[in-house]
Amino acid sequence: MVCRNVQAVWVYPQGQPYQQFPQVGQGSQQVCPPTTTTYEMRVLLRDGSVVTQRVTVTVIAAAPTNPLAGTNWAVTGYYIGGAVASPIVGTNLTTRFDSGSQLSGQAGCNTYSGGYSVSGSNISIGQFATGMSMCDTPPGVMEQEQSFISALQSSSTFRFDGNRLELRRWDGTITVMYTRLQ
Repeated sequence: MVCRNVQAVWVYPQGQPYQQFPQVGQGSQQVCPPTTTTYEMRVLLRDGSVVTQRVTVTVIAAAPTNPLAGTNWAVTGYYIGGAVASPIVGTNLTTRFDSGSQLSGQAGCNTYSGGYSVSGSNISIGQFATGMSMCDTPPGVMEQEQSFISALQSSSTFRFDGNRLELRRWDGTITVMYTRLQ
């Protein structure tokens, strides 16, 4: 479309000095502001009159991402009565956070699964469904399983440190420490 009655055009964020935003020639302009912004278009007609038009580009923040989604972890330590204990040699303690809202893993003897949610660096972990097996070797594996699951469920924050993940209670006490699995 050719506008024969137009002398000059400016498109600029509302409140900015329009002289700093001249538009040259024909064509279109694409903008992608990081926040909701109102733009004004100022058109100077050949007769000296000015026409302005406003348009607001509304920016909706993307849903926050879950940095735990799709990650697998091996437990290197878990909270047990005032201290952090290492897993019993010969046992396998793991956690997998899926891309939705479920986590699962190996608790030493049985598998477990349940729901979780993340908001910023906060985590909320729900109740678990676990297997019903009873293991007697290595000694202490069932007590370890109970302590690990209890520690995991008491977690309220998380923090990454390279290939390590720490879960903590609301008071800052470490609940579970992990190293990343491939």
